[in-house]
Amino acid sequence: MLNIDLEKSFSGISFSGIVVAGNRIGRTIGFPTANIEPEGEAEIPSGVFACIVALPECPCSREAGFKGGMLNVGTRPTVGGIRRSIEANLFDYEGNLYGLRLKVFVLGRIREEKRFGSLELLGRQLEEDKVRAQRMIKAFLQGSAGAGFSSGETA
Repeated sequence: MLNIDLEKSFSGISFSGIVVAGNRIGRTIGFPTANIEPEGEAEIPSGVFACIVALPECPCSREAGFKGGMLNVGTRPTVGGIRRSIEANLFDYEGNLYGLRLKVFVLGRIREEKRFGSLELLGRQLEEDKVRAQRMIKAFLQGSAGAGFSSGETA
């Protein structure tokens, strides 16, 4: 996996939290998310961000290490959300993360959170967001020893 010490080399926003059950709407449009209940105050503005997520070693996952992804912070207006939530879509990951503690490193903002007219339109936007997030992750990793890291980008 990622061969750099993110804790020492990363200077942006990061936070830890436990994965909790959500509404499971993301998986219906091809973007399953880990809903994260942050430990303490996560001082993250609303929006969509590129991120790197540290996955713990545990029997439930053969993929301990780091994964690239997208992070949504906000009320999820397209699905009628009213409570602020934090959820991450991990690229190239399939597994159960419920109850696990994740460490999230926020790399940069992709866009503001906004309401879409349908889940289909949201899904299309998320496809575009994913491309931008993969580029941001790749740029972050350039110059570092990122062998084995999955940014989710295909060749």
